[in-house]
Amino acid sequence: GWGAPSAIDMYGPSTWVGGAELFGGQGDATRYICLAPSRVIRLPLARAAEYSLAERPFVDFIVKLLRWRDGHHMAMVSAAKSTQPGARIALLLAILAQGIRCSHSHLPVTPQAHGPVVPTNQSVIADYVGLSRSVVSRHLQALVGAGLMRLNYGSIEFLNTPAWESLYQAHV
Repeated sequence: GWGAPSAIDMYGPSTWVGGAELFGGQGDATRYICLAPSRVIRLPLARAAEYSLAERPFVDFIVKLLRWRDGHHMAMVSAAKSTQPGARIALLLAILAQGIRCSHSHLPVTPQAHGPVVPTNQSVIADYVGLSRSVVSRHLQALVGAGLMRLNYGSIEFLNTPAWESLYQAHV
C-alpha cells in the first residue's frame, strides 16, 4: 500500500550506506530498516571536503564504489522488467547475492564455494521481486531442488556461488 515500506535492496554485514552525500550531493529518500545492531556515523561536509582533497585513494575508492553501486542498481532495474516470473526471481536473487557478498561497501570479491546467508523470509523476497508469495515460493522450491539455495526458517542460504556469479555476470 501507499506509504508502506518496500524492500528494494538488502545489505550484508559491515555495510556502510551513503556515498554521493560525501561530495555535497543530496541524500536519497530511502529509509533503511536494520535487522541487526547498527551504528550511525556522521561525517561533517567540511571534513569530507578535506578528505577529498588530501586523501586521493579515499576519493578514488568512493568513486569506484559509487560506479559499482550504480551498475548494481541498473542491473536490478533491468531484471525487474523481466516478464517471466522465474527469470525475474533468479536474476534478482543473483543480484542480491552479489550485493550482499560485496556488502555494497566493497568492490567485487573472489568467488567462494557457498554464498551468503540472507536473514529474511519468503514474504520479503516476494516484495523484493514484486511477485506474490505463492509464485515466489514455487520458484524458490525449484531453485532448492536444483541445489542452488537452501531455505531455512527466517533465512535463505545461497549455494553454488559460481552458478549465481555466472548468472549475475551474464546479466550485467
